[in-house]
Amino acid sequence: MIDLIRVGDAAGLRRLLDQVLRLSGPSVSLYDQAIAQCVEALVATGEGRFGDAETWAAKALETGRRISEAQAVTAFGMQMFCLRREQGRLREALPMLQHFMRTMPKSQTWQPGLMLLYAELDMRAECQAEFDSLPWHRLSTAPSGAATMTVVMFSAEACCYLGDVARAAQLYPYLLVHAGANLVADTPGPNLGAADRVLGNLATVMAQWDPAETHFEAALDIAGATAERATIARILADWSLAARAQGRSEQASTLAFDALAAAESARDPLGTAQAHNILGILARSRGDYAGAASQLERGLAISETLTDPSSRIASRIAALNNLAMARADSGDLAQAVTLAEQALAQGVAVGDRHREAALRNNLADLLHAAGRDEEAMAQLKQAVVIFAEIGVDAGDTQAEIWKLTEW
Repeated sequence: MIDLIRVGDAAGLRRLLDQVLRLSGPSVSLYDQAIAQCVEALVATGEGRFGDAETWAAKALETGRRISEAQAVTAFGMQMFCLRREQGRLREALPMLQHFMRTMPKSQTWQPGLMLLYAELDMRAECQAEFDSLPWHRLSTAPSGAATMTVVMFSAEACCYLGDVARAAQLYPYLLVHAGANLVADTPGPNLGAADRVLGNLATVMAQWDPAETHFEAALDIAGATAERATIARILADWSLAARAQGRSEQASTLAFDALAAAESARDPLGTAQAHNILGILARSRGDYAGAASQLERGLAISETLTDPSSRIASRIAALNNLAMARADSGDLAQAVTLAEQALAQGVAVGDRHREAALRNNLADLLHAAGRDEEAMAQLKQAVVIFAEIGVDAGDTQAEIWKLTEW
């Protein structure tokens, strides 16, 4: 079944699942029934049928407990982690993962799971700590087995969030063998969809533009036949950011508009907010400040409707910060300062020191431009202190796009 998911044979997988689930009694073991129910949950999650996914996960848990309580609970935990991630409700999984971390060895799946959760919630310091503490010295051969593959998959996603060039170069060849297929570790998950999306992001981190382009094209080809529109929107948004990093503004805009259309078609507010934010950044880079403000105001309005608190705060900070810069470009410094102060207040509340430092740095520039030099110097001093504490060069920050790829 997993092989059918990897190659994207939805019709063949459907026939096999129907055959297993139609049978009962001694002809089909409890194990096979539990596996089929797990796969049904996995498929439903990937297709955006979240209610069905939760129902199938509960059935798999019930069946699995008749075989092995521990394995059934672990599988259910992975299913709910993957489901909540796709729903934008990953914060709900934090207590569960912290419990697993207390009761299971750190070498198990749950450490990288917690690391990825921190990335999704934009908890950079916590993510970095878990990322650095992974047993990287053991990654000397291609991953074998579901547990090791899960670690590599989650580590790759976190690596892209952190922008770690050295680790990206280490992880890339281990996932390259899965190019052209879906990245699935086991029947409960995780299923990251097209491996080429992850490979494209790793290549972007390493500034290997041609391979990145090739991977994103392949990811769209793979996802086009089976994935829901929200997944396609995510690929297009990632590709747009990669094009922007290369200085290909026109291509980045085209991809961002495509991402917006896909996200709106999928009724995906998170993807829609991200696309508006990217379009706002791109419009500003072209000197279209009115267009930038329009896109960013739409993104800000949508961010207010998000149900997950972490996603709502992260998207709101990005939109406020970007809108502040667009207002400054158009000459409205008073409004720009007000917006930047709102973004900073939200950033401080989140507790991400990287983001706080970058936002203070931006606010200092705006205050200086507004002739409020004493306040500007106070913000700049605080930013410099934080930059020194976290070991980041102030010139290396790009607060306008932080967290954008994880929305």
